[in-house]
Amino acid sequence: MLRAFLIALTTLAIAGLVTAFVLFQQFESYRDSDVLLSTEPTLFDVQRGSSWRAIANGLKASGLVEDADRLYWYGRFADDTSGLKAGQYELPAEATPSELIDIFSSGKVVQFQVTLVEGWTVKQVLKRLKSNDDLVKVIESTTAEELAKELELDVDHSEGMFLAETFLFEKGASDKDILLRANADLKRVLDDAWKNRAEDLPLETPYQALTLASIVEKETALADERPQVAGVFTLRLKKGMLLQTDPTVIYGMGDAYNGNIRKRDLERDTPYNTYTRPGLTPTPIAIVGKSAIEAAVKPNETGHLYFVANGEGGHTFSKTYQQHQRAVRKYIQWQRNQ
Repeated sequence: MLRAFLIALTTLAIAGLVTAFVLFQQFESYRDSDVLLSTEPTLFDVQRGSSWRAIANGLKASGLVEDADRLYWYGRFADDTSGLKAGQYELPAEATPSELIDIFSSGKVVQFQVTLVEGWTVKQVLKRLKSNDDLVKVIESTTAEELAKELELDVDHSEGMFLAETFLFEKGASDKDILLRANADLKRVLDDAWKNRAEDLPLETPYQALTLASIVEKETALADERPQVAGVFTLRLKKGMLLQTDPTVIYGMGDAYNGNIRKRDLERDTPYNTYTRPGLTPTPIAIVGKSAIEAAVKPNETGHLYFVANGEGGHTFSKTYQQHQRAVRKYIQWQRNQ
């Protein structure tokens, strides 16, 4: 009787070991199998607070895996699913269960990007953000004044208050998120530049430096020219001369500007017309990049008071009005020859 019992017990033990071995082999085989049905990289969203069960069911519902239960139990017993992170992930073709868990635990979510270009106005910035399909749209403002209030900026006019650069963001980010980041980045860059500014600048505040930087940004797209352009305006400010820069006139014209600027436009007074009003404009006239800010606070003063386009993408700088007139005539002749 005892012998029969021991034989039965041994048989059960062996059966249990065999079963465990078979299950282990199945887990090992499943771990290395391609469970993702897609043959191409696929985007999948993990919602905040999702459990491994919810993720497995979501993959099944999306047609990405065949057996949600098997995937779930694999994760429960064979892998660590405690560090799953929310976000949108790109899943490689034919991924294994272990690879899926690693991906969802990595936090390396899909990132999108949007670029705010140097020299753009608030209206252009808002248009770019509105056209980006990956951003959630919450901004309601259409003007620089409205936007300053909506974002609760420390200025009444938001023109120029965003750093021109490329911003990376994750799914779910809003246009407001991007603008607040751009504003914070601008403050950081502007504060750092102001602390390291040149001596004897005719500027009293970082905001004035930003305003000058915006004018420099609109006058030249060449990074190596910006300090020299800033030097011209800095010297003019020191001498009490009018800045006489066309981009400020154009900004003051608003929607009336049709691509051409005429003599009567230069003579028509607006708060932004630097042909009729001394000093800087009341606000920046565009967003700027870091190099324009650095040029404004560390201008290259070479004694030049004038500059005009040279027809080759740059400018000719002059110290006297007579030299400037010759450069202007040369540029006019170049235009006629085109």
